[in-house]
Amino acid sequence: DFPVVLSGRFDESGVLAGLRIVRDPRDPSRDRDEAYLLRNFLTARYGRDGWDCADLPPAEGETPVGRTFIKQRCHKTVEGNAVADIETHFFRKKGQSQYDPQSGRTTEGQFESLVRFELMRAR
Repeated sequence: DFPVVLSGRFDESGVLAGLRIVRDPRDPSRDRDEAYLLRNFLTARYGRDGWDCADLPPAEGETPVGRTFIKQRCHKTVEGNAVADIETHFFRKKGQSQYDPQSGRTTEGQFESLVRFELMRAR
């Protein structure tokens, strides 16, 4: 039950050529920290096998949330006539922290938990 932003991608003749699903990063709910789990649903839907995935290194200042750091891009040809791409993020960006350095209190929402999925008709 994740809030998502769904959009259509159209070719130059106005025909639907693909879909994009992005887990809404503005979601204020407590479930936002689990947004990256949408990836599991999508890979199950399009088959767990055959994904070509690359784990990307942290950029300067990016750190794990707890012990988890995910910055991954995956690509797959689906049923021979479509291409699926999934980008998944779960980490703290530079300057984000679990604890407020001034008060020592736990912060809320200082992390990126994102899934961007695109399914495009093969050309």
